[in-house]
This record gives sequence, C-alpha cells and structure tokens, in this order.
Amino acid sequence: MPLVTEKTSLPSALNNQLPAFISYFAGGMFFAFYSEKLFPKLKIAFLPCLALLVLLNVFKIPFVSALLVPICLAICVMFLGLNLKIFSDIGRKTDYSYSLYLVHYPLAMCFVSLGVFEKMPGFAIFAVLGTSFLCAYLLESFQQKIFGIRRNAEAAK
Repeated sequence: MPLVTEKTSLPSALNNQLPAFISYFAGGMFFAFYSEKLFPKLKIAFLPCLALLVLLNVFKIPFVSALLVPICLAICVMFLGLNLKIFSDIGRKTDYSYSLYLVHYPLAMCFVSLGVFEKMPGFAIFAVLGTSFLCAYLLESFQQKIFGIRRNAEAAK
C-alpha cells in the first residue's frame, strides 16, 4: 500500500488502515474456505515459507513482498498455531482472538506514537503481544466467571 499512496494522490494515512492490511485477512479467509485441502500441506509448506519470509524481509522487493508476505505469513501462523503445544487449547477452550484484536491495537498505537517500534522493535513486539495475550486472558476469564459467557468453537456448532 505505501507504493500505491506514493504513486497516487491518496493520503499516506491509508497505509495504516484496513485496505493496506486486507491481504493478511485474505490469507486467513483462504485457509477458512479451503482448510480441508490446505491443512494437510502445512508441514510441507512451513519451512519454505519461513525461509521466504526471512528473505523477503531482508531484500524488500515491493511488489513481490506485497504478494508473498501475506501468503507465507498465513501459512506460518496456521502451522505454528496448529502444531505448537502452547497454542493447542487456545481455540478449543476459549476464543481469545476478538479480545486480542480489541486490546493489541491501542497498545501498538501507543508504542508507535512513542517511537518504541523504531528504537526497540523486538521489545515492542514482545510487549504488545505479551500484554495483549495477558489482557485477553483476563478479559475472557472475567467474562466467564462473572457473566457466564463462554465463546468457543464447540459452543457455536
């Protein structure tokens, strides 16, 4: 999206809005629609996609990166989410995704405005993710204990 806003008269603020990130959502939607065909191939695709992500991050070829990074990232996230033991119960017992979505954005924007992502990107990512997971867990626990609200994949079926 930055390439589009540079070449046109569109405001640069669009670089941080939904149109700039729709390709990442599309990767998740693609997995949702074609999960039966894609999930068995995750083990084969993970390492090449991880290597490609590293290379694309190093060389930053605008068009190629814009096309391949969302696909490779979706494959890596799906593989890790389904195969790492620490993530195995997240979607089964409680769905934290909406709480994470609500919590991470304000934290990330605070860190961006303070310049933390530019000065200490590793710390910023770890702090935003860690704090988001903690807050999402606490929010979900609070909802379950106080209101008896339980959002999970099995209850929706």
